[in-house]
Amino acid sequence: MNAEEASRSLGIARRKLDSGDLESAIRFCRKSISLHPSSDAQAFLEKLLLQQSSGSTADSTSSNSSAHASGSSASQGKTGPTLRKSTAESSSAGASKSTQSEKEDKPYTQAQVLLVKRVRACKITDYYGILDLKKDCEDSHVKKAYRKLALSLHPDKCSAPGAEEAFKLVSKAFQVLSDGNKRAVYDQTGGDPDSRGGGGGGGGFARGGGFGGGGFGGGGGGEELSPEDLFQFFFGQGGGAAFGGGGGPFRTQFYGPGGMHFSTGGFGGGMPRRAQQQRPGNNNGQQTQGSPWLQLLPLIVLFAFSLLTQLPSLFGSAPVADPDFSWEVSPHFSVARTTVNKHIPYYVNAQQFSQHPIYQTTLDLNPIIFPFTSTHDAGTTGRKRDLLNHILNPPPPAISEEDVKEGKLPRLKIPNTLAKFDKGVETAWVHRLQSLCQRELNRRQDQLDSARGFLGFGADHKRIEEITKTRLEHCEELSKHGYQVQY
Repeated sequence: MNAEEASRSLGIARRKLDSGDLESAIRFCRKSISLHPSSDAQAFLEKLLLQQSSGSTADSTSSNSSAHASGSSASQGKTGPTLRKSTAESSSAGASKSTQSEKEDKPYTQAQVLLVKRVRACKITDYYGILDLKKDCEDSHVKKAYRKLALSLHPDKCSAPGAEEAFKLVSKAFQVLSDGNKRAVYDQTGGDPDSRGGGGGGGGFARGGGFGGGGFGGGGGGEELSPEDLFQFFFGQGGGAAFGGGGGPFRTQFYGPGGMHFSTGGFGGGMPRRAQQQRPGNNNGQQTQGSPWLQLLPLIVLFAFSLLTQLPSLFGSAPVADPDFSWEVSPHFSVARTTVNKHIPYYVNAQQFSQHPIYQTTLDLNPIIFPFTSTHDAGTTGRKRDLLNHILNPPPPAISEEDVKEGKLPRLKIPNTLAKFDKGVETAWVHRLQSLCQRELNRRQDQLDSARGFLGFGADHKRIEEITKTRLEHCEELSKHGYQVQY
């Protein structure tokens, strides 16, 4: 996997060199070597460094020559050189002013302005707030939030005031929250993991995996990507392809246990232009190209898997969600019930529970215990009204007095749906008790720490004894049902 990502980084480095961005080319080439060293990458890096050094020497020589020429002309007169310099400066200033004017004149919507204001209103380290996420969100939610905001705030698409700064904030938030190690450090400290010295780590693009072990940050000896580089990595061929721009190969992104993976395919065009060029040592200059069906195989497999998972719902009815319930009685939850196994009391909504298949199945299985008759067809408004009246005013069981005296009582039949629902209620009840018990333990520990004083000085032993004898109701209730609570 590192070899694939290293090859991709090397390809980006070559494209950066073609576009004249020598610094970015060197950065991506070094990242390729850190992921998977190769002789090709090492030779390319040496070539880049040679170009960089030769460029610096040329700049220095040019500067010295210019200084010498300026000194000579100063002794002879300043009219010619001064005129040329002022003309160049005015042209540069005019071009800069024109570019700035075009950027300001580019239209933008009120929604873009509000989005920029919302992002910039967040603290620079409020990464969850910047991406509009909860702290317990999944990695897939982080990717979706970044995709949405990056496409909306990219400088090529959004010209609202402050959009560039908001785009940088979104990119920084994504780089931290998409890296498992950085996110863990941020959740603990609340600060920028990169500014704490040990926040980089060797994490990856997604939690539990990695982008070749290097990640989108300071891990694995790599360098942190700029917002634009991160955007290109995430969307493939950069902003043009992400905004529906022309050309370019079709790129698919897969997220799994190994992080982000890229595969390159094509519709009629196939491989990227650089891959189609002849390279030395590659089958004596001959280019080989795989079958288009082989390139589309991952998409076909993914589509087939999605179709198989949807087959049950296509040929059957969709599952019905469980009814809502509450631990406290209220106008909305007014019907009292108890679970079959542990007899845990809870409350349900009469309207919702009476129309649920759980209640109707229970009535059908127990016609003597829960007699119900209705002259209306199933699904009609009259039938629903009869079910609601039945749950609010249940009739007595259809059992004779002789059967009661002789003890001939029918056995309650519990449908599987009701048993499963009751089990879920009991599980939620245990979790609630555990949470309340933990609060009681924390509160008692705080009181004990306060009564013991500092290192035993000023300890109130009478108060300590009162605290230790205080009953912890929820912990005791939890112990009654077989759960061990140590305190």
